[in-house]
Amino acid sequence: MKRLSQQVWIIAVVSLIASMMSAQELLIGTTRGIFTVSDGKPVLLTEFPSDIECRKILKTDRGWYFLTNMGILYSRDLQTYEMRNNKLPVKIIKQIHNGQKKLVEIIHELKDLEYDPYNHEILVTCTKDAAYISYDGGKNWTSLGNPSDSNGIKAVAVLSSPQLTVLLSSAVRGLFMRELPKGSWKRAKGNFAQSCPTTSPDEIADIQVAKGEQGPVIWAVNSFLPVIYRATGTDYTFERVFSAQTDFFSMDSLSLTQTGFFAVSNHQLLRYTAATGLTQAVQEQTLLLKLKTLVPERILSLYCSGHQSNESKTVATAAVKSDFSALPALSLSELWFFAERELNPYTARAANKNGIYLQTGYIINEQTRKKYIELMKRNNINMLTIDLKDDYGRLRYISNDPLVKSMYKPGSTIDIDAFTKEMKAAGIYLVARIVVFKDQHMYQYGNGKYAVYDAKNKTPWRGYRWASTGTASASQASTTTAAPANPNTATQTAGNNSNSAAVPVTTQPAASNTQPAQEKIYYGEYWVDPYCEYIWEYNVAIAREVLARGFDEVQFDYIRFPTDGVNIGDASYRWKDAGMDKESALLSFLKYAREQIPGPISIDIYGVNGWYRSGVRTGQDVELLSRYVDVICPMFYPSHFEQNFLAFAPAEMRPYRIYKLGSLRTWTIGKKRIVVRPYVQAFYMNVSYDRLYYSPAYVAKEVEGIYQALNQGMTFWNNVGRYDDIPILQAPDPGYATEIKQNVLD
Repeated sequence: MKRLSQQVWIIAVVSLIASMMSAQELLIGTTRGIFTVSDGKPVLLTEFPSDIECRKILKTDRGWYFLTNMGILYSRDLQTYEMRNNKLPVKIIKQIHNGQKKLVEIIHELKDLEYDPYNHEILVTCTKDAAYISYDGGKNWTSLGNPSDSNGIKAVAVLSSPQLTVLLSSAVRGLFMRELPKGSWKRAKGNFAQSCPTTSPDEIADIQVAKGEQGPVIWAVNSFLPVIYRATGTDYTFERVFSAQTDFFSMDSLSLTQTGFFAVSNHQLLRYTAATGLTQAVQEQTLLLKLKTLVPERILSLYCSGHQSNESKTVATAAVKSDFSALPALSLSELWFFAERELNPYTARAANKNGIYLQTGYIINEQTRKKYIELMKRNNINMLTIDLKDDYGRLRYISNDPLVKSMYKPGSTIDIDAFTKEMKAAGIYLVARIVVFKDQHMYQYGNGKYAVYDAKNKTPWRGYRWASTGTASASQASTTTAAPANPNTATQTAGNNSNSAAVPVTTQPAASNTQPAQEKIYYGEYWVDPYCEYIWEYNVAIAREVLARGFDEVQFDYIRFPTDGVNIGDASYRWKDAGMDKESALLSFLKYAREQIPGPISIDIYGVNGWYRSGVRTGQDVELLSRYVDVICPMFYPSHFEQNFLAFAPAEMRPYRIYKLGSLRTWTIGKKRIVVRPYVQAFYMNVSYDRLYYSPAYVAKEVEGIYQALNQGMTFWNNVGRYDDIPILQAPDPGYATEIKQNVLD
């Protein structure tokens, strides 16, 4: 066995290892490296550094390709390896160790890798932002761009007969095709399924191209719905060849056979043929599960050459005990679907917690504290989330940490040591909410040196909007700009729990004609620079201290960039290092936090970012962030989505649908790495749906959606502490609920 060097991407493997492989080729990609099996025992062919994962394995007539989180690894003979990442985009991650900053260049996260079945020199891959093609076996890559106005590309495919064509799946906008060399992206034709009639087609999880007798056959499946598509001919119109009546079903990673394909689903290996439809591949799955217990690492991918046709193969029981020679031809990725439970040590501790959020003032007051403790007992609530660093940057406890004490602004404080002792006696799990990048105190600290900067005015930046107040001249009116609409939410406050008031500041003078005057209204938000490592250190120091003093979990809120204001284009970031982007800033902070914080970390995200595989507007990409946190808390507030979203009849079931499907989608996008603990809307907002339906029944339907999805926990949110509308909860399940409930084949 040879360890793959992280610095030198060309290695040699002892040739003796290759001779240990059976006549049937079997490669297993894991979080440690590449395994095979010899005489019924696992053999490590190539060991990877600890932070590299082998996510997909492809064999072409040119050699082997391995999709990893560090890019594309190629081997001609499984004895020498090289990285083939030339001209793929890179991301800069900022690392802080012992106060020293280091910038590390990594390849952007690659979501998929496929080759052209007609010409194995042609490959395609993609990041969430763009597709890339190689005409020389991956030695060089060329960008094909992104056909959608949103990021979140999930899958790609390519075929060169009869015309070179690339296919691409957008998480938000559906399936696209592009003919090369001169064609542009166009929406694929077909009757594609939608989870909501008012939205775009639902995400396609995987696309595969087979060489049929009459030309190419293209297969595709949805990520969250039980629908299979097939396209043939010259216009590639996709038709549904299988669908079932259920609101959620996960499918991914197609492995082609002569008459259909295998696919991976939750704890199931599935087989599809036109004759049998979609069925469980029970015998093959038995062998896969045996491999899972045999190999000492988490299996992420598998390649097996097979011996006979997949449909006629009979699996002998004895094969389970031998060398897996009975496995058919398979090329599978996304094998995290078979995970029983995430290996992170903090997820089990954080699961099955049902709580309420309270402003710290309610806890400081002894009478209101008693009232809420009684409410929690009465409603079977075992978790309390309070602000220890609030939306204005005020600390709500007295710190003993030297770094924190040198920088912080105290608010009205609790006696943290006495409080945690009291709550422990009552059996209450404590979560410290820490608002990170929205922080008025640190915005003003040091003459604004940590603030988001206004590149136009050369001052600390604040977002504002225009509002009409009277009359103004035509020349004044013509210079105003309307606030941009958020395409994914109903209001501009959808991203976080606390609503941000807009504060009127200046009014343009009225003129003598009848044109409306414009008043500049500043939002009540003050943002610090998410690229700034000193802001990271300050917040992490707070997190470490509150855990040491009795809290069970830290919850980071406002882990995002500012999004609101007609002047958002003027916001600039003085602490941004060359090559970094919004996503790399958030990843760098959370990677630093994960390394420093010895306890569960949760984060709050936009509801829409838990619904789609996209960090739209904020950089909150669940698939990436789930590597560094233990709990993700999507805010699936029905009032904050477009009001017709999932509002089909019976419309009163809309809160149930949003929380059930949103929870399942978030957990699937996060690859089972995290606990999904949604924030539950326990407040009324003056929007059309709430005006018709908000009531205790509305809240109960949200809760029922969580129960019917994962039931890993929830937190009720009402900013003024009014919890009259919440139901009495079921007693927490002592187990760790992680099973996606599917009803197509179960």
